[in-house]
Amino acid sequence: MWPTATLLAPNIFNVLFILGTTSMIQPIDMPAQIAAFDIWVMLATTGLLVYFARTGARIQRWEGGVFMACYVAYTGLFDLHRLSMNTAACP
Repeated sequence: MWPTATLLAPNIFNVLFILGTTSMIQPIDMPAQIAAFDIWVMLATTGLLVYFARTGARIQRWEGGVFMACYVAYTGLFDLHRLSMNTAACP
């Protein structure tokens, strides 16, 4: 429990405090892509992490492999989308 809390607490603080302070000074616009797709990917990844964490005290090697595969797939989809947007803009 302690290592998880030690890793999660500073990250949660950084996201909430830094983003909150920044948005109080200058409002931040959220791109539509984040609201449409990326937020669901983050929620699904969080759900997967919670499931893996509840099934055992440690995340096993194969579970880490699942996260790596998800990361590679997400990065690949992001690059494909970015490339398709660039080629669609060119005449």
